[in-house]
Amino acid sequence: MPQRRAVLSSIATAKSTADVTFIFTDSQSSSSLGRSAAADYHDAAATRGSPFISVILSCDLGENLKRAAGGDRGNGSNTKLTDLDVLRDIRDKEDILHLKDENELDLDITNLSHGDAAGVIYQHVVKVLQRISGGDNRQILK
Repeated sequence: MPQRRAVLSSIATAKSTADVTFIFTDSQSSSSLGRSAAADYHDAAATRGSPFISVILSCDLGENLKRAAGGDRGNGSNTKLTDLDVLRDIRDKEDILHLKDENELDLDITNLSHGDAAGVIYQHVVKVLQRISGGDNRQILK
C-alpha cells in the first residue's frame, strides 16, 4: 500500500504530466483492502483535479474462462490472471468493488467486441466530462 500511495502521489503532483490522462487497470474486491486501494486512486485524482471514473468490466463465467485461457494473456510479459482454477475461486468467493457513484460504469462485455466495449467506455467518459464541465464541450475529448 505505501508503494502504491507513493506512486500515485508522484503522479498526482507532477507538473510535467498535468495534462496526461492516466488509466489504471486493476481489480479490487469489496473488502476493506479493496476499498482502501480504490480510495487511493480516488484521492490521487482529486489531488490532480481530475475526475475518478471507475469502469467495471464483467462477463459470464464461460467467457471469462475463454479470455483467461486465450493465447494473448500472460506469456511472462504481464501479471494477467491465467490460472483458471484461481479465476473460478475468485469469482466464487470475492465480490468486485462497486463504488455506485455517478462516474461509475458497469459494463457486461460477454457479447461485446473489444472495439465495441471501448466505444461504450469512451461515450461514458465523454458523458462524465460533459456533466462535470457543465456542458462546455471545449474541454471534452475529441
